This record gives sequence, C-alpha cells and structure tokens, in this order.
Amino acid sequence: MNTHGNSFYAFRWIIMLCLFLGIWTFACDRNSSPSQPESQPQKPDPPQATPLDTPSGNLIHASGCKETTGVASKVDVPRNMDCMQWSYDSAGILYMTHVNTGFNCCPDSVFAQITISDTSIWIQEGERDGLCDCLCLFDLEYLFEDISPSEYTIRIEGLYRMDEDSPLEHTINLADSTEGQFCVQRDYYPWSVY
Repeated sequence: MNTHGNSFYAFRWIIMLCLFLGIWTFACDRNSSPSQPESQPQKPDPPQATPLDTPSGNLIHASGCKETTGVASKVDVPRNMDCMQWSYDSAGILYMTHVNTGFNCCPDSVFAQITISDTSIWIQEGERDGLCDCLCLFDLEYLFEDISPSEYTIRIEGLYRMDEDSPLEHTINLADSTEGQFCVQRDYYPWSVY
C-alpha cells in the first residue's frame, strides 16, 4: 500500500476543507455587524429631512400694455422705475413680480426663459411678433417652487434695456427676509416719456 499517495490525498482534502470554511466564514461576517451581538436588533436610521424637489419657475401672468389696457400695477411704483418685488413662504414658494418691464405695445405673446441654480435665478424675457410701432410697460408675475431658504442672485434681462444700462439684478437671502423690492431707474423710453 502506498502511504505517500494516501497522505497527499488527505492533505489535499484538508486544504480544500480549510479554504471552504474560510470563504464561508468570511461571507457570514460580511452580513453581520461585529459591534452588535446577534440577539440585539439593529437600530433604525434617524429620519432624514425631506429634500425639496428640483426647483422650477414659470411665468404665470402678463398684465398686457399698462398704457393701452388701463391696468394699474398691484404696487405703487413710478413709471421710470424697473422693479422686482418678491415674497417667499416656508413651503419653498417664491412669488415674484417684474414691475414695469418694457415690451412692444401689442406683442402676440410674451415669454420668459428661466434658469435656476443653487445660487442664482436668471430670467430672460422675450416677446413674439411685436406688431406695433411703439413700446410700453407690462408687469410679469412669476411663481417658483421648491426654492430653498438661502441666498440667490436674481437677474432679469428685459428686451429694451440699453446695453450701457444696468440689468435688474439683486442678491436676496430668503433665510433672512421673506419679502422685498429692488428697483433700477430707467430714464429713457418706454420708462420715461419725453
């Protein structure tokens, strides 16, 4: 009888058994927590604050030409002032009015392209098919949802602002102030009539 062959065969089985037990032990350790005995249940994670959804914004109302419709602003602002007025609530709703923005007297429609980031809200206003040979002032109302109470730079680019004139841009901190107004004086047509 060959004892050398039998011991090699037994040694090979012992090595395979050790490998199997090592792998099995390692796999079992990955599923259990070494800091807590198996008899204690796992503590649930504390509840997390529900994050706001992705911020969004829409133009919800345009007044029409205030000179031809007779519509007055909801706020008392001189006609040579281009203003933004805002209010914010704890549900993440930011309501904003652009008071005295210039458009063609009779556009087919007005629109706004809105870009929102963590620190800014940019609005590019526009019109389609301005059919009249005149300009006038409108009020545009915006609704923004899921806005966190932090600091934002709001910039509104109107159509008829002169290149050398300042845009309507202001930084607001919604954690500190839930409402406010910012204005830029415009001393040219359509804000001022000569």
